[in-house]
Amino acid sequence: MAPVTGARSGLRTRCSKDTRSLELLSNKERGLRAAKEVLDGDRTLSKTMKHWGVSYSTVDYYKGKLIASGYAELLEAAAAAARASEAVTTQQHKRKNCTAPDTAAAWDTYCKAYVWAGERVAKVGQRKAAQEAAQKFEVGISAASAYRASKTPGKPPTKPGRP
Repeated sequence: MAPVTGARSGLRTRCSKDTRSLELLSNKERGLRAAKEVLDGDRTLSKTMKHWGVSYSTVDYYKGKLIASGYAELLEAAAAAARASEAVTTQQHKRKNCTAPDTAAAWDTYCKAYVWAGERVAKVGQRKAAQEAAQKFEVGISAASAYRASKTPGKPPTKPGRP
């Protein structure tokens, strides 16, 4: 009769490199992870069972546990939040990347206000020049911009900013 230790090591499963990390996980943990993948829709049931090394009954059991605990509702809420966030991001992206003729006209108006404010700084001061330029050209211009414009009189701004 063969020694017990020899029989014991002979029955031991051999793990490949792909499944070596699964050897450290309990059946419960593997079942939960497999059920989450199935509920998330990341993989099909058969591929998930093969990847995690669990049976159909184990996946089904933990899938039921997750649904009972509210995991499915949590997923749906997260998906709804992601869709809402994507919609807002898309709207903001459309607003930012608008290259309508209005934008070019607004930039030209800002440049005129910038130059005009730069010329007025010496006469009335930077704050008053900025206020007057904002009223005259109906464009927002700060006192700092008016001061910067006075340093290079008659020239438009070097960097495009917000119109």
